[in-house]
Parts: sequence; C-alpha cells; structure tokens
Amino acid sequence: MQKLRDGWAWLQSKLIDYVTKLFAQVLRQGPVPDHVAFIPDGNRRFARLTHITRGDAWMKGASAFPGAKVLGNAGCQRPEEEVESIMKLFEDFVPQLCIAGSIVYEYDIRVNVFGRPEMFPESVQRDLRRLQEVTRHHKSVIFNLCMPYTSRDEITRAVECCAVQSLAQDHDDPPVTEKDIDLQLMTTVAECPPVDVLIRTSGVRRLSDFLLWQGCKDTQIHFVPTLWPVVGLLDWVPTILDYQRKVWNRRSTLTNTDSP
Repeated sequence: MQKLRDGWAWLQSKLIDYVTKLFAQVLRQGPVPDHVAFIPDGNRRFARLTHITRGDAWMKGASAFPGAKVLGNAGCQRPEEEVESIMKLFEDFVPQLCIAGSIVYEYDIRVNVFGRPEMFPESVQRDLRRLQEVTRHHKSVIFNLCMPYTSRDEITRAVECCAVQSLAQDHDDPPVTEKDIDLQLMTTVAECPPVDVLIRTSGVRRLSDFLLWQGCKDTQIHFVPTLWPVVGLLDWVPTILDYQRKVWNRRSTLTNTDSP
C-alpha cells in the first residue's frame, strides 16, 4: 500500500510539473506584463489552518516566492513574536542573496528596497543595503521589496520633495504638477515601468495602502483566493491570460480607430 501511495505521489508531481511547463510555454506566446506587483497575503491564516507558528508560515511564504509588499508600516506593530520571526527571516535570507551564484546573480536581478527600512534593526538594514549595492548594476530584472511601506507615506514624501524644490525656485508661487509628484515616487526614481498587474492573494479584496498612485490608471487588479504560502504558477495563469486578452483587445481597438 505504501508503494502505491508513493507511486501515486510521484505521478502527481510529474503531471503537475508537465502541466506547469506547458502553461508557461503557452503564456510566453502572448504579451507578458513588464511590472507585476504582489500583496502576499494569507500567511497568518495559513498558520492557523495548518497549526504552525506565524514565523514558519512566513518562512514558507518566502520559499514560495518573495513578495513585493512584504510589510507595511503598521506591520511593525504586529505581535512581537511575529515581528521577530520576520526579522529572523530577513537575517537568514538576505545575506544568502548577496553571495555570488545566488538567484539574483543567476537571473541578473536588481533589488530595490522601498519604504522605511530605518524602522528595522541595524543588522537587517545593513544586509538590505548590501543587497542593493551588489545588485545595482544588474539589468535583466528589477525586484522591489516594499518594507515597511505605505502608499500614503510614499506620496507624502514625494509631495514634500516637490514643495522643497518649488520653494527653491526664483519665481513666485511656482506650481507643483502631477508630473512633478510622479517623478519623486520611489518607483519612478528607481526607473521601474508602470504597474501592469497588481495581485493580492488570500481572497481579501482591498489594496491595503499599496501603490495607490501607481495603480490608478491602466493597472489590472486581481484578487487570488489561494493563501500566499501555497501559491504556484497555476494560480497566476488566469490572471496572465486575462491580462493578455485585455492587451489584445486594447490593441485591436486602437487598430480599428486608426483605420481609415
């Protein structure tokens, strides 16, 4: 009986691997979003459902796929045990990324940290600065870690920069425009493309103060029911297919509009 179970588990893993590769090939045939943002939600619920600690749930979530909005400013007010687990995760995980041969070197990934990292312990701040430094010349992929981050804080800081620059100009009452604010946003300063798709896992349907400025125009917002620690490629397939469909429809509309 045990051999039968092992054989069935092996067959399932092979089928999942085959289907995953097949879907990946299919998705590559259409337009792929340049900038995808994630709100990796559901770690604590996963901990409750599986009877593990919140720290272990965060660890599993990190191994599933590193998220974009890791922690908001209010996240630092979570229970002390949970915050310590998250900090321990960073202390273990970030230095490994700085080592030659890690995934950021293999895929030429540049890492940016947005938000208020000064709220973290000095050891974590040091590791994050090191990670940004060793990847700053990488160009193939940009990976943004937003932590601790809120969109309102980002917009406020951008407006403050604009006000300082405006007051420094010679003429009276210099205007502050939407473009001025946009140029001061962390994503713009880091030369990130516009957000094409914003995904939140766990089924919760809110943005939680994340990329509110960047996600207010053509961004497609999707809410995925799967909890973050157990997401996989198959969870993203409907989202990417919907993105491709809308891009094709938009191109078709523009083509028809331009036709004589």
